[in-house]
Amino acid sequence: MKFLPESFETREAVGIHLRSKTILPCLPPRLSLLVFLRHSGCIFSREAIADLKEIFETCLSFPPILFFFRET
Repeated sequence: MKFLPESFETREAVGIHLRSKTILPCLPPRLSLLVFLRHSGCIFSREAIADLKEIFETCLSFPPILFFFRET
């Protein structure tokens, strides 16, 4: 079953920790939480990241989190 759009396989992505030119090969083979933020500097984004980090650290069954944001 496929849930991700085709652009994850075809559209080029640039990032500091990407191991490929597209996003799909960089994703873990299991369920993951992809979080797309408009940017990482606003209070909303910082609080969302902190909340997800806390949940991830306390809930052993929580999936890996991958954050995406546009660099400005």
